[in-house]
Amino acid sequence: TPPQLNAFTEAALAAANVVVVPVPAMAHALQGLDEIHAAWQDVSDGTGGEMVIAVNLWDRRTSLTNRAMDDTYGDLPVPVLKSRVVRAEVLNQAGLSLELVYDYSPRSVVAGCLRDLASELWRRAGKVERARS
Repeated sequence: TPPQLNAFTEAALAAANVVVVPVPAMAHALQGLDEIHAAWQDVSDGTGGEMVIAVNLWDRRTSLTNRAMDDTYGDLPVPVLKSRVVRAEVLNQAGLSLELVYDYSPRSVVAGCLRDLASELWRRAGKVERARS
């Protein structure tokens, strides 16, 4: 959904089994997390869904920032997925070409990161479905 709270976002929050909050690996990126987490708690009906954070724009070259962000993630009320989507120009290039990264550059590191994220989310969604049954 768009990165603001509105009726569309609240409807999506209420319907989702797993809510994925994309968070770029940079300072101040977590400022809106409390707001979206509170909205999710308000609209969820306690049926076993969950909210998770997917870290994107991960830059392997910024080791100090990465360590600081990892420390911050540990203090959050929302679990952080293990998969990281790296910062790469291929994301911009694919977007400018109006193509998916998988089509634009299927063997790129970013495509691999996105596959890992999708697999992790798939496993997590399966756990949520089993918990609901």
